Amino acid sequence: YIVALNLLSRSPTWLRSLHALPMYLGLDLRGGVHFLMQVDMKAALTKRADALTGDIRSLLRDKNLRHAGIAREGQTLRIRFRDAATRDKAAAAIADSQPILTLDRRDDGQDQLLVATLKPDALKKEQDLAIKQNIVTLNRRVNQLGVAEPVIQQQGADRIVVQLPGVQDTARAKDILGRTATLEVRLVDEEAMRSGSSFNVDIFPERKRDGSV
Repeated sequence: YIVALNLLSRSPTWLRSLHALPMYLGLDLRGGVHFLMQVDMKAALTKRADALTGDIRSLLRDKNLRHAGIAREGQTLRIRFRDAATRDKAAAAIADSQPILTLDRRDDGQDQLLVATLKPDALKKEQDLAIKQNIVTLNRRVNQLGVAEPVIQQQGADRIVVQLPGVQDTARAKDILGRTATLEVRLVDEEAMRSGSSFNVDIFPERKRDGSV
């Protein structure tokens, strides 16, 4: 009898006072769609490494520490210097600015190198952040479908389960949930733009509302 009342859309006051909530019907009772999505951790960590590359390049420029190039290999950054003294000063500056990085000093016979990688705890935080950001994005997209009581939760290290009770248009749900959205923030090197230099410069024209550049 109590369970039957609890299925009503408007439960009695006395039943709500007992913190009794409506019984939600899952996929087994209402039907719907079930998605198991995997987060591209490699892409997420690569973008983080790209951002760190820009941050380190700006830091070394501000500190007036000359380097012979910064290259990303996977999620590893390799910073070249002509002499060990400059490399050591750069290592101190980077360690102070980016404590999430492990810095290894190496010598390849030609240049002095700093090899930077994310520390294990920082790597775990980046992976957790990637999962959380994707869950937030999926929640926003599910709202477009108007689904009541959806289930969106992490499963394992890099997967997200999405259950949409009552949804019948599987193709539309897949299209909305599977859309790719990318946002990149880049620093503008105004000096290089003024000088017309094309060395290591990406140009992103600013488009006006009428479509002109």
